[in-house]
Amino acid sequence: MISPDLKIYFSGDSGYGAHYKEAGATFDGFDLAILDSGQYNEAWRYPFHQNLVVLVLDAGHIENHGLQSISMEDKCRIIIYYPVLVYRDSKGGNILDNTHFKDISILYIAKYAPKHLGASLPTGIDDEIYAKYHYAIHEILCNNFCNVDSSSDIAVLNSTPNVDFIFSLFNRLPFRNSEVFVSAVAEYYNIPYLGGRPNIRALAEDKHLAKMMALYAEVPTPRWKTYNIQEKVTPPDFSGPYFVKPRFGASSEYIDEESICLSWQNAYERIMYLQNNQQDVILEELVDGVYYTSPIINNFGQAVFLPCIKEWSNLIYGVVTYEQKRKIKDGLVRTISQDQTLQKQIHHYSSRIYSMITPIDYTRIDYMVSQKNGIPYFIEFNMCCNLGEHSSISQSAYHLGVNYEKLIMNIILSSMYRANLIQDTFGYDF
Repeated sequence: MISPDLKIYFSGDSGYGAHYKEAGATFDGFDLAILDSGQYNEAWRYPFHQNLVVLVLDAGHIENHGLQSISMEDKCRIIIYYPVLVYRDSKGGNILDNTHFKDISILYIAKYAPKHLGASLPTGIDDEIYAKYHYAIHEILCNNFCNVDSSSDIAVLNSTPNVDFIFSLFNRLPFRNSEVFVSAVAEYYNIPYLGGRPNIRALAEDKHLAKMMALYAEVPTPRWKTYNIQEKVTPPDFSGPYFVKPRFGASSEYIDEESICLSWQNAYERIMYLQNNQQDVILEELVDGVYYTSPIINNFGQAVFLPCIKEWSNLIYGVVTYEQKRKIKDGLVRTISQDQTLQKQIHHYSSRIYSMITPIDYTRIDYMVSQKNGIPYFIEFNMCCNLGEHSSISQSAYHLGVNYEKLIMNIILSSMYRANLIQDTFGYDF
Protein backbone atom coordinates (compact mmCIF):
# COMPACT_ATOMS: atom_id res chain seq x y z
CA MET A 1 0.00 0.00 0.00
CA ILE A 2 1.60 3.22 -1.18
CA SER A 3 0.53 6.80 -0.53
CA PRO A 4 2.40 10.06 -1.19
CA ASP A 5 3.63 10.03 2.42
CA LEU A 6 3.80 6.38 3.48
CA LYS A 7 4.65 2.90 2.18
CA ILE A 8 3.08 0.01 4.09
CA TYR A 9 3.82 -3.71 3.69
CA PHE A 10 1.25 -6.22 4.96
CA SER A 11 2.47 -9.81 5.01
CA GLY A 12 -0.81 -11.64 5.51
CA ASP A 13 -0.48 -15.20 6.85
CA SER A 14 3.18 -15.95 6.18
CA GLY A 15 6.54 -17.05 7.48
CA TYR A 16 10.07 -15.81 7.22
CA GLY A 17 11.74 -16.10 3.81
CA ALA A 18 13.78 -14.31 1.14
CA HIS A 19 10.63 -12.65 -0.20
CA TYR A 20 10.78 -10.09 2.63
CA LYS A 21 14.18 -8.87 1.51
CA GLU A 22 13.12 -8.96 -2.14
CA ALA A 23 10.01 -6.88 -1.42
CA GLY A 24 12.11 -4.33 0.47
CA ALA A 25 14.56 -4.05 -2.41
CA THR A 26 11.79 -3.78 -5.02
CA PHE A 27 10.02 -0.92 -3.27
CA ASP A 28 13.13 0.71 -1.74
CA GLY A 29 12.08 -0.06 1.82
CA PHE A 30 8.86 0.49 3.78
CA ASP A 31 7.74 2.88 6.49
CA LEU A 32 5.57 0.26 8.15
CA ALA A 33 5.52 -3.54 7.98
CA ILE A 34 2.61 -5.48 9.49
CA LEU A 35 3.55 -9.11 10.03
CA ASP A 36 1.93 -12.27 11.26
CA SER A 37 3.04 -12.69 14.89
CA GLY A 38 1.61 -16.10 15.77
CA GLN A 39 4.73 -18.22 15.31
CA TYR A 40 7.35 -16.35 17.30
CA ASN A 41 8.27 -16.13 20.96
CA GLU A 42 11.48 -15.80 23.01
CA ALA A 43 12.48 -19.39 22.20
CA TRP A 44 12.56 -18.76 18.41
CA ARG A 45 14.36 -15.52 17.75
CA TYR A 46 14.98 -15.51 13.99
CA PRO A 47 16.87 -12.61 12.39
CA PHE A 48 13.93 -11.59 10.21
CA HIS A 49 13.86 -8.08 11.71
CA GLN A 50 17.32 -7.27 10.38
CA ASN A 51 15.98 -6.85 6.84
CA LEU A 52 12.96 -4.74 7.82
CA VAL A 53 12.57 -1.01 8.23
CA VAL A 54 9.70 -1.39 10.69
CA LEU A 55 8.57 -4.22 12.93
CA VAL A 56 5.00 -4.44 14.24
CA LEU A 57 3.25 -7.37 15.88
CA ASP A 58 -0.31 -7.79 14.66
CA ALA A 59 -3.22 -9.60 16.19
CA GLY A 60 -3.43 -12.51 13.79
CA HIS A 61 -3.50 -16.19 14.59
CA ILE A 62 -3.20 -16.08 18.34
CA GLU A 63 -4.43 -19.70 18.38
CA ASN A 64 -1.46 -21.04 16.39
CA HIS A 65 0.76 -23.80 17.76
CA GLY A 66 3.69 -21.41 18.26
CA LEU A 67 1.97 -19.98 21.35
CA GLN A 68 0.43 -23.17 22.71
CA SER A 69 2.75 -23.01 25.73
CA ILE A 70 1.16 -19.67 26.70
CA SER A 71 -2.30 -19.33 28.23
CA MET A 72 -5.07 -17.70 26.21
CA GLU A 73 -5.16 -14.87 28.78
CA ASP A 74 -1.46 -14.18 28.20
CA LYS A 75 -1.90 -14.43 24.43
CA CYS A 76 -4.51 -11.70 24.59
CA ARG A 77 -2.28 -9.67 26.88
CA ILE A 78 0.49 -9.91 24.26
CA ILE A 79 -1.87 -8.58 21.60
CA ILE A 80 -3.22 -5.80 23.82
CA TYR A 81 0.12 -4.52 25.04
CA TYR A 82 2.56 -5.11 22.20
CA PRO A 83 1.60 -2.88 19.26
CA VAL A 84 5.17 -1.55 19.26
CA LEU A 85 6.64 0.63 16.48
CA VAL A 86 10.42 0.65 16.13
CA TYR A 87 11.63 2.87 13.29
CA ARG A 88 15.15 2.04 12.14
CA ASP A 89 17.72 3.80 10.04
CA SER A 90 19.67 2.04 7.30
CA LYS A 91 22.22 0.76 9.80
CA GLY A 92 19.62 -0.70 12.12
CA GLY A 93 19.84 1.99 14.80
CA ASN A 94 16.69 3.21 16.51
CA ILE A 95 15.44 6.58 15.26
CA LEU A 96 12.31 6.61 17.39
CA ASP A 97 11.28 4.05 19.95
CA ASN A 98 7.62 4.57 20.76
CA THR A 99 7.35 1.67 23.16
CA HIS A 100 4.75 2.49 25.78
CA PHE A 101 5.78 2.57 29.43
CA LYS A 102 3.27 -0.23 30.13
CA ASP A 103 5.76 -2.68 28.62
CA ILE A 104 8.41 -1.96 31.27
CA SER A 105 8.68 -4.80 33.77
CA ILE A 106 8.84 -3.83 37.45
CA LEU A 107 9.94 -5.51 40.65
CA TYR A 108 7.97 -4.02 43.55
CA ILE A 109 9.39 -4.76 47.00
CA ALA A 110 8.01 -3.47 50.29
CA LYS A 111 7.40 -4.74 53.80
CA TYR A 112 3.70 -5.25 53.09
CA ALA A 113 3.84 -5.79 49.32
CA PRO A 114 0.90 -8.09 48.41
CA LYS A 115 1.52 -11.15 46.26
CA HIS A 116 -1.32 -10.24 43.93
CA LEU A 117 -4.16 -7.80 43.41
CA GLY A 118 -7.06 -8.41 45.76
CA ALA A 119 -4.91 -9.95 48.50
CA SER A 120 -6.21 -9.38 52.02
CA LEU A 121 -4.50 -6.85 54.24
CA PRO A 122 -2.41 -8.32 57.07
CA THR A 123 -4.03 -8.36 60.48
CA GLY A 124 -2.68 -7.87 63.98
CA ILE A 125 -0.11 -5.23 63.05
CA ASP A 126 0.44 -1.78 64.57
CA ASP A 127 1.15 0.10 61.35
CA GLU A 128 -1.95 -0.82 59.37
CA ILE A 129 -1.74 2.57 57.63
CA TYR A 130 1.60 1.53 56.14
CA ALA A 131 0.17 -1.77 54.94
CA LYS A 132 -2.63 0.12 53.18
CA TYR A 133 -0.01 2.44 51.68
CA HIS A 134 2.01 -0.45 50.28
CA TYR A 135 -1.14 -2.09 48.89
CA ALA A 136 -2.22 1.19 47.25
CA ILE A 137 1.14 1.57 45.48
CA HIS A 138 0.89 -2.03 44.27
CA GLU A 139 -2.57 -1.38 42.86
CA ILE A 140 -1.37 1.70 40.98
CA LEU A 141 1.53 -0.27 39.51
CA CYS A 142 -0.72 -3.12 38.40
CA ASN A 143 -3.24 -0.71 36.91
CA ASN A 144 -0.58 0.98 34.78
CA PHE A 145 2.03 -1.66 33.95
CA CYS A 146 1.65 -5.09 32.36
CA ASN A 147 4.38 -6.95 34.22
CA VAL A 148 4.68 -6.30 37.97
CA ASP A 149 6.42 -8.78 40.26
CA SER A 150 5.69 -8.11 43.93
CA SER A 151 7.56 -9.37 46.97
CA SER A 152 7.76 -8.62 50.69
CA ASP A 153 11.00 -10.61 50.97
CA ILE A 154 14.22 -8.67 50.46
CA ALA A 155 15.89 -11.99 49.58
CA VAL A 156 14.35 -11.58 46.13
CA LEU A 157 17.48 -9.51 45.41
CA ASN A 158 19.83 -12.42 46.18
CA SER A 159 19.94 -13.12 42.46
CA THR A 160 19.62 -10.79 39.48
CA PRO A 161 15.95 -9.87 38.98
CA ASN A 162 14.75 -10.30 35.40
CA VAL A 163 13.10 -6.88 35.31
CA ASP A 164 13.62 -3.45 33.79
CA PHE A 165 13.01 -1.38 36.93
CA ILE A 166 12.99 -1.75 40.73
CA PHE A 167 10.49 0.09 42.92
CA SER A 168 11.43 -0.38 46.56
CA LEU A 169 9.77 0.91 49.72
CA PHE A 170 12.21 -0.97 51.95
CA ASN A 171 13.76 1.87 53.93
CA ARG A 172 14.80 -0.03 57.03
CA LEU A 173 16.09 -3.58 57.39
CA PRO A 174 17.53 -5.34 60.45
CA PHE A 175 21.16 -4.33 59.85
CA ARG A 176 23.16 -1.12 60.06
CA ASN A 177 22.99 1.38 57.17
CA SER A 178 20.35 -0.72 55.43
CA GLU A 179 18.81 2.36 53.80
CA VAL A 180 21.35 2.21 50.95
CA PHE A 181 21.09 -1.55 50.44
CA VAL A 182 18.51 -1.72 47.63
CA SER A 183 20.02 1.09 45.60
CA ALA A 184 23.51 -0.38 45.96
CA VAL A 185 22.33 -3.83 44.85
CA ALA A 186 20.42 -2.30 41.93
CA GLU A 187 23.59 -0.49 40.88
CA TYR A 188 25.48 -3.79 41.08
CA TYR A 189 22.89 -5.47 38.84
CA ASN A 190 22.76 -2.38 36.59
CA ILE A 191 18.97 -2.17 36.89
CA PRO A 192 17.32 1.28 37.08
CA TYR A 193 15.49 1.94 40.34
CA LEU A 194 13.34 4.52 42.10
CA GLY A 195 14.98 7.04 44.43
CA GLY A 196 18.57 8.13 44.11
CA ARG A 197 22.12 6.87 44.05
CA PRO A 198 23.49 5.12 47.15
CA ASN A 199 26.02 7.85 47.91
CA ILE A 200 23.30 10.54 47.94
CA ARG A 201 21.03 8.29 49.99
CA ALA A 202 23.88 7.81 52.47
CA LEU A 203 24.27 11.58 52.74
CA ALA A 204 20.57 11.92 53.54
CA GLU A 205 20.81 9.27 56.26
CA ASP A 206 23.75 11.00 58.01
CA LYS A 207 22.38 14.12 59.71
CA HIS A 208 25.90 15.33 60.52
CA LEU A 209 27.07 15.32 56.88
CA ALA A 210 23.73 16.73 55.71
CA LYS A 211 24.21 19.68 58.06
CA MET A 212 27.75 20.20 56.76
CA MET A 213 26.27 20.40 53.27
CA ALA A 214 23.64 22.89 54.45
CA LEU A 215 26.33 25.12 55.93
CA TYR A 216 28.25 24.98 52.66
CA ALA A 217 25.06 25.99 50.83
CA GLU A 218 24.70 28.91 53.28
CA VAL A 219 21.44 27.54 54.65
CA PRO A 220 20.91 28.16 58.40
CA THR A 221 21.06 25.05 60.57
CA PRO A 222 21.13 24.65 64.38
CA ARG A 223 24.50 24.09 66.00
CA TRP A 224 25.25 20.44 66.71
CA LYS A 225 27.71 17.86 67.98
CA THR A 226 28.01 14.12 67.31
CA TYR A 227 28.61 11.32 69.83
CA ASN A 228 29.43 8.03 68.16
CA ILE A 229 29.27 4.76 70.04
CA GLN A 230 32.16 4.32 72.52
CA GLU A 231 33.34 7.90 72.07
CA LYS A 232 33.89 10.04 75.14
CA VAL A 233 30.79 12.10 75.91
CA THR A 234 31.63 15.72 76.69
CA PRO A 235 29.43 18.84 76.70
CA PRO A 236 29.10 20.85 73.47
CA ASP A 237 30.41 24.41 73.23
CA PHE A 238 26.87 25.83 73.24
CA SER A 239 24.24 25.87 75.95
CA GLY A 240 20.88 24.09 76.02
CA PRO A 241 18.13 23.28 75.65
CA TYR A 242 19.11 20.44 73.35
CA PHE A 243 17.49 17.94 71.02
CA VAL A 244 19.09 14.48 71.10
CA LYS A 245 18.40 11.83 68.45
CA PRO A 246 20.09 9.11 66.34
CA ARG A 247 22.69 10.44 63.92
CA PHE A 248 21.67 8.03 61.16
CA GLY A 249 18.28 7.23 59.64
CA ALA A 250 15.19 9.28 58.85
CA SER A 251 12.37 7.20 60.32
CA SER A 252 12.06 9.24 63.56
CA GLU A 253 12.69 6.09 65.58
CA TYR A 254 13.84 6.97 69.12
CA ILE A 255 12.40 10.47 68.73
CA ASP A 256 9.89 11.42 71.40
CA GLU A 257 9.48 13.91 74.24
CA GLU A 258 12.56 12.43 75.94
CA SER A 259 14.59 13.76 73.00
CA ILE A 260 14.10 17.27 74.39
CA CYS A 261 16.76 17.88 77.03
CA LEU A 262 16.62 21.12 78.99
CA SER A 263 20.02 20.60 80.66
CA TRP A 264 23.33 18.95 79.86
CA GLN A 265 22.63 16.27 82.46
CA ASN A 266 19.39 15.36 80.68
CA ALA A 267 21.24 15.30 77.37
CA TYR A 268 24.03 13.12 78.76
CA GLU A 269 21.53 10.55 80.01
CA ARG A 270 19.73 10.50 76.67
CA ILE A 271 22.99 10.10 74.76
CA MET A 272 23.97 7.14 76.94
CA TYR A 273 20.52 5.59 76.43
CA LEU A 274 20.83 5.80 72.64
CA GLN A 275 24.40 4.53 72.62
CA ASN A 276 23.36 1.58 74.77
CA ASN A 277 20.82 0.84 72.03
CA GLN A 278 23.65 0.81 69.47
CA GLN A 279 22.83 4.25 68.08
CA ASP A 280 25.37 6.89 67.11
CA VAL A 281 24.02 10.22 68.34
CA ILE A 282 23.65 13.79 67.18
CA LEU A 283 22.87 16.57 69.66
CA GLU A 284 21.32 19.74 68.24
CA GLU A 285 20.65 23.16 69.62
CA LEU A 286 16.88 23.08 70.19
CA VAL A 287 14.90 25.46 67.99
CA ASP A 288 11.67 26.51 69.65
CA GLY A 289 9.44 26.84 66.62
CA VAL A 290 7.16 25.22 64.07
CA TYR A 291 8.04 22.31 61.81
CA TYR A 292 7.84 22.91 58.04
CA THR A 293 8.61 20.48 55.25
CA SER A 294 9.42 21.27 51.62
CA PRO A 295 8.50 18.42 49.19
CA ILE A 296 10.26 18.32 45.81
CA ILE A 297 9.73 16.05 42.80
CA ASN A 298 12.05 15.60 39.82
CA ASN A 299 9.23 15.98 37.24
CA PHE A 300 11.12 14.70 34.19
CA GLY A 301 14.19 16.80 34.99
CA GLN A 302 12.25 20.02 35.67
CA ALA A 303 12.12 20.09 39.47
CA VAL A 304 8.85 21.14 41.06
CA PHE A 305 8.98 22.66 44.56
CA LEU A 306 5.58 21.75 45.93
CA PRO A 307 3.76 23.91 48.51
CA CYS A 308 5.31 23.70 51.97
CA ILE A 309 3.54 21.71 54.67
CA LYS A 310 3.22 23.03 58.21
CA GLU A 311 3.17 20.35 60.90
CA TRP A 312 1.64 20.78 64.35
CA SER A 313 2.24 18.25 67.11
CA ASN A 314 0.44 18.28 70.46
CA LEU A 315 3.67 17.30 72.25
CA ILE A 316 6.03 19.74 73.94
CA TYR A 317 8.09 21.89 71.58
CA GLY A 318 6.06 20.38 68.73
CA VAL A 319 8.18 17.22 68.63
CA VAL A 320 6.98 14.76 65.95
CA THR A 321 7.41 11.12 66.91
CA TYR A 322 7.83 7.88 64.97
CA GLU A 323 4.36 6.73 66.05
CA GLN A 324 2.73 10.00 64.94
CA LYS A 325 4.34 9.86 61.51
CA ARG A 326 3.06 6.32 61.02
CA LYS A 327 -0.35 7.33 62.43
CA ILE A 328 -0.08 4.75 65.18
CA LYS A 329 -0.74 7.63 67.60
CA ASP A 330 -2.74 10.84 67.15
CA GLY A 331 -1.61 14.40 67.75
CA LEU A 332 -0.04 15.36 64.41
CA VAL A 333 -1.82 17.80 62.07
CA ARG A 334 -0.51 18.80 58.63
CA THR A 335 -1.73 21.88 56.77
CA ILE A 336 -0.65 23.75 53.66
CA SER A 337 1.48 26.78 54.54
CA GLN A 338 -0.42 30.03 53.99
CA ASP A 339 2.62 32.25 54.55
CA GLN A 340 3.84 32.94 51.01
CA THR A 341 6.80 35.03 52.18
CA LEU A 342 8.04 32.21 54.40
CA GLN A 343 7.42 29.64 51.67
CA LYS A 344 9.46 31.68 49.21
CA GLN A 345 12.34 31.76 51.68
CA ILE A 346 12.12 28.01 52.34
CA HIS A 347 11.99 27.25 48.61
CA HIS A 348 15.06 29.43 48.12
CA TYR A 349 16.99 27.42 50.70
CA SER A 350 15.60 24.13 49.34
CA SER A 351 16.74 24.97 45.81
CA ARG A 352 20.30 25.43 47.10
CA ILE A 353 20.26 22.05 48.80
CA TYR A 354 18.46 20.31 45.93
CA SER A 355 21.16 21.43 43.49
CA MET A 356 23.69 19.47 45.57
CA ILE A 357 21.79 16.19 45.90
CA THR A 358 20.62 15.52 42.36
CA PRO A 359 19.98 13.29 40.51
CA ILE A 360 17.09 12.06 42.66
CA ASP A 361 13.42 11.33 41.98
CA TYR A 362 11.79 12.94 45.01
CA THR A 363 12.75 14.30 48.40
CA ARG A 364 11.50 16.21 51.40
CA ILE A 365 13.60 18.90 53.11
CA ASP A 366 12.66 19.65 56.72
CA TYR A 367 13.01 22.90 58.67
CA MET A 368 12.19 24.32 62.08
CA VAL A 369 11.00 27.91 61.81
CA SER A 370 12.03 29.78 64.94
CA GLN A 371 9.27 31.55 66.82
CA LYS A 372 11.94 33.95 68.10
CA ASN A 373 13.36 35.28 64.81
CA GLY A 374 11.30 33.62 62.04
CA ILE A 375 14.34 31.97 60.45
CA PRO A 376 13.87 28.51 58.85
CA TYR A 377 16.63 26.26 60.20
CA PHE A 378 17.54 23.20 58.12
CA ILE A 379 17.05 19.96 60.07
CA GLU A 380 17.46 17.18 57.49
CA PHE A 381 16.49 15.99 54.04
CA ASN A 382 14.71 12.72 53.47
CA MET A 383 15.13 10.69 50.30
CA CYS A 384 12.55 8.04 49.44
CA CYS A 385 10.18 9.63 51.93
CA ASN A 386 6.65 8.37 52.58
CA LEU A 387 4.50 8.36 49.44
CA GLY A 388 1.26 7.34 51.13
CA GLU A 389 -2.02 9.12 50.44
CA HIS A 390 -1.75 10.99 53.76
CA SER A 391 1.91 11.93 53.40
CA SER A 392 3.23 15.47 53.14
CA ILE A 393 4.15 15.09 49.48
CA SER A 394 0.70 13.74 48.56
CA GLN A 395 -1.10 16.44 50.53
CA SER A 396 1.01 19.12 48.88
CA ALA A 397 0.38 17.76 45.36
CA TYR A 398 -3.34 17.44 46.04
CA HIS A 399 -3.40 21.15 46.91
CA LEU A 400 -2.27 21.79 43.33
CA GLY A 401 -5.08 19.63 41.97
CA VAL A 402 -2.90 16.55 41.36
CA ASN A 403 -4.60 13.33 42.46
CA TYR A 404 -2.74 10.52 44.18
CA GLU A 405 -2.36 8.19 41.21
CA LYS A 406 -1.06 10.93 38.91
CA LEU A 407 1.49 11.96 41.55
CA ILE A 408 2.78 8.39 41.90
CA MET A 409 2.88 7.92 38.13
CA ASN A 410 4.72 11.23 37.73
CA ILE A 411 7.37 10.09 40.19
CA ILE A 412 7.73 6.63 38.62
CA LEU A 413 7.83 7.82 35.02
CA SER A 414 10.18 10.68 35.89
CA SER A 415 12.54 8.09 37.35
CA MET A 416 12.26 5.95 34.21
CA TYR A 417 12.83 9.05 32.10
CA ARG A 418 15.96 9.87 34.11
CA ALA A 419 17.16 6.30 33.52
CA ASN A 420 16.47 6.55 29.75
CA LEU A 421 13.88 3.77 29.88
CA ILE A 422 11.39 6.15 28.26
CA GLN A 423 11.73 9.34 26.23
CA ASP A 424 8.23 10.74 26.71
CA THR A 425 6.27 12.22 29.62
CA PHE A 426 3.02 10.61 28.42
CA GLY A 427 1.15 13.61 29.78
CA TYR A 428 2.20 12.99 33.39
CA ASP A 429 4.45 16.04 33.70
CA PHE A 430 3.33 18.96 35.87
